[in-house]
Order: sequence, then C-alpha cells, then structure tokens
Amino acid sequence: GISIKDSEFIDIETYFENANDDNYTLVETNSFIALVGNNVNATINEYPNFTFDSAYIGNKLSGIISENDALTLKVYYKRNLTRLTFNSNEGELVESLSLKHGSTLSLPIPIKTGHSFLGWYIDDNFTTPFTENTVPIDGITLIAKWQINQYTISFVSNAEITVTSITSNYNDVISAPSSPIRQGYTFVGW
Repeated sequence: GISIKDSEFIDIETYFENANDDNYTLVETNSFIALVGNNVNATINEYPNFTFDSAYIGNKLSGIISENDALTLKVYYKRNLTRLTFNSNEGELVESLSLKHGSTLSLPIPIKTGHSFLGWYIDDNFTTPFTENTVPIDGITLIAKWQINQYTISFVSNAEITVTSITSNYNDVISAPSSPIRQGYTFVGW
C-alpha cells in the first residue's frame, strides 16, 4: 500500500498583476498532497478581467515531487487592458488611453476655445455621464460635452447717459451700441 511517507505537500500559488504597477500579488494558495516521483502540473484557470501571463518568468507550472521537499508551483495572471477613445467634439485632439482593469483612471480635460468643458459622456445625447468611478467597457468612445462661454462687454462712456452692457456668446457678431452724448465733446468711437 501507499504510506504518508511516500507523499509530499504541494502548493499552487496564484498571483494577479497589480492595478497601478507592474508587480504581482499573491491572491490564492491551494495546497494538496501528491505521491513522490509524480510529475504535477498547475492548472491554468480563467478569472474575470485577467489572462494567464505565459511570458512571465516567475511562472513555475510543473514539477516532480521529491521526498522531503515540498513543491511550490506558481501561476501569474496579468490584468486585461481596456481601451478608451475620446471624441473631443470639435475641441483639441485627445489621445486614446489603454489602462489595466481596475487601475486608477485620470480622465483628460480637453480644450475648446470659447467653451467650458462639462464632462465626458457615453452617449451623444449627453444623458449618461462617464466619471473616474465608472468601470470602462473595452473599446468605448467618450464624447466631450461643452457649454459655450458668454461674455459681457461693459462701456465706460463718461457721458450723461450710461451705455448698456452687452452680453453675448463666444464668437457671436454684436452691434456697437448707440454713440454716447456728452456736451462739448464729439464721440470718436469705441
């Protein structure tokens, strides 16, 4: 028969790539007993948002059980990448991002002359905002929402009657106000 002295402990350690650096963290250890002399292979499992990192040098996927020598197999999984594309909606070009699943997301802030940026949206009707807390879907395109800036022009006329200020949107054509009247002076222009 088989005795306990004919077997040894085996640990299979599972490591996940960290979200915000290129290191790995041990997330699970499975231990069992196997017979001395047997070849043992680690099983490559599927995990949501992770893929087996076959190129990682730290992988130890198989080994032969030796007497008085515990065996540790190690399997490393990298985080899947998510690609975000940005439609700046007539603003300055914003480069696409590739980020690891679960990593810290810092959204770019685009620029559009004469406009204020109101945020990134998932839809072109601007009903569903996308924030840094939103879990991105791979391949999604975010659309910039803008509000046109308004400017107020005030006139200092040094006249008896004040000239009303004009408030208008950026890039709108405006008409000059009526010429002010001041006794003893001729108005030359604004």
